[in-house]
Amino acid sequence: LKQIGVSYLLEEGHKYSNDNDPYERLAACTADLTTHNIETLSNFKWLCSLEICYKPLNGRYLFLFNFPLLQKLNTSGCCYLKWDLEMLA
Repeated sequence: LKQIGVSYLLEEGHKYSNDNDPYERLAACTADLTTHNIETLSNFKWLCSLEICYKPLNGRYLFLFNFPLLQKLNTSGCCYLKWDLEMLA
């Protein structure tokens, strides 16, 4: 699998897990929601293209920088995603 796109969870009351250093206010507001692990994507080491659109990702997701063949990363609408720019070095 070389290309994956992730967008809205269709059911109300669901979210993707918070990761490192989340915004505490958002984490508190969504604490009771059913949580799904988005780090499952890290199993796809051969990814060339990853698109994550309008997901309430909250925190730093270090696995996003662990795809050696990734050429395209689109994270539109991910307002609470924190970037660890040191991982780009």
